[in-house]
Order: sequence, then C-alpha cells, then structure tokens
Amino acid sequence: MMEPTETKSKASQHWNTVTMGPIPRRYWLFPDCVRAINKRIGTDSAAWMDGLIDKLKAQLAGKILERGISIGCGAGGKELQLIKCGIVGAFELFEISEQRVEQGKALFASFGLSHKAEFRTDDGLTALKFSERYDLVYWDSALHHMDDTRHSIELSVNALKPGGYLVINEYVGPNRFQWRDEELRFMDAFRAALPDRFFSKSAGARIEATRKVVKPTIQQMIALDPSEAPDSEAILPAIYELLPDASVWLLGGAIYHIALNDVIANFQLPSDDALLKLAMLTDEAVSAAGYNHFAACIYQKPIG
Repeated sequence: MMEPTETKSKASQHWNTVTMGPIPRRYWLFPDCVRAINKRIGTDSAAWMDGLIDKLKAQLAGKILERGISIGCGAGGKELQLIKCGIVGAFELFEISEQRVEQGKALFASFGLSHKAEFRTDDGLTALKFSERYDLVYWDSALHHMDDTRHSIELSVNALKPGGYLVINEYVGPNRFQWRDEELRFMDAFRAALPDRFFSKSAGARIEATRKVVKPTIQQMIALDPSEAPDSEAILPAIYELLPDASVWLLGGAIYHIALNDVIANFQLPSDDALLKLAMLTDEAVSAAGYNHFAACIYQKPIG
C-alpha cells in the first residue's frame, strides 16, 4: 500500500503528462453529448457546465459567492468560468500537477484575472479543516480522487460559512473502474450494434478499437494513477446521508463514458449525429436502471 506522499507524487507525475491529442476522443468534446447531459439538469445548452451553472444562479438570485475553494482544479478553466459569469468573487485553487498550475496561472493572466485566483500545490483538504471559511466549496472531477470521499464531504460542509454552497460534479461509479457485469452487458450490446467502420481503420475509423469493453484490473489502475477512484462509489451514499436537502442529478455515463470511449472519435459522418443522439438516449435509459457513473449536486448550508 502506498503512503499518502507517494500516492500524491505518483498522481502528480501522471497528471503532468496528460495532454489533449489532436483527435477528440472524449464525450465532453462533443456538443450533442454535452447538450444531453445539460438537459438532464434542466438546461438546453451545448456549453460544458451550463446546466449546473444555471441551477446555481437561480438559487443565488444575483448574490456573489465571494470566497471559493476548489481542490484538484487542473488548469482552473471551470473555476474561471464561474468567476466570469459572476457567481464567484475569487478562488483558492489547489492542484497537485505543477504543469497544470502553470497553465492555470497563464490562463487567468490572459483574462486579466490573476488577482482572482491563488494557485497552491499543497494539501487542499487541510484548508477545509478551517470552520466556516468559504462561501463555496467546489468539487469537479476531483472528489473521486480522494481516499475517503465521505470524510472529504464532511470537511467541505465544515469549511462552509452558514448560507454557503457545496457544489459537486463528479464521477460516482464503481471504485477503480471495476464495472459491474450488468453494465458491461449494456456497454457491449451498444458497441455490438455499431457499424464495422467504427472499429477498424480499414473500414474508415480514425483509431482502432475493440468490440468489447475491457475492464482494467485494479493493479493497472493503481499503476497508472493511484489516486484514481479509490472510494468513488461512496460519494452518492454520503451525499444522500449527509446532505439530505441537497439537489441531486444522476447523469448516467455507462454509455457515453465507457461504451463510447475512443469509439466516439470515429463519429465522423453527418449521419452519425443520429447515432450519437441514440447513444445518449440509451445512456439515459441505463441511468434510469440504476447505472450512473456521474452525478451533480448543489447543497446550501443552513443559516443559524
């Protein structure tokens, strides 16, 4: 078992090397996918996060959350968006990848907003131990990297001022991506229905892919990034127990996150738009059956 400092070092090395290639290979780069996810929250928009932003804006009714904290912020693009749309005044931003921090500083500087963000590479959970310090605690694709997700949520509530907000947009699926047999059958069934040209370069695919979804081993996951989803499946139960008044949206993901992983890069023809829409409808049905890899949550800490 890795020590915490060893895990952080290994994870930092991994995220320092992650780059976006020239071929769009992930669902969040496809407007039809983003629009379908936003619609589940209640907004018809192809802009990432718009659904959650609209819900938060409606609750705030013009109020600005002056002091926010985000842990595992990457380059801070999502946090920058919250500042630019007038939701957050300034952020303390924690990120273990030094390369992402430098990218984030450059990003904020390009908008003349460097004074709105303090980037740090130390332990963000330590900052959450200060009671009633923040108006917003924001988790986006980072809470699932925590070893004890329930404790991280408890710390988040502790760090909120009365009336402050906890916003979560996270992977909540099986630990270490150990997909359940039933959801694997859903994923494989969808891939089996796709034309051959989605899987073979000789048939026109931009990248080759297998017909069946291959579940990684726990050892493979730890070797790649020891911080990847060690306790992710505990997030939703913790939200329901600790934040009973929170608004929660189940956002699926078995199809668009895994069944379309890499294959989505091969949706190239105009006629493929209908297939992508079908994929998102299928995902919604699989979500309703109880298989959700992602969820969003907005919680306001009671006043008094």
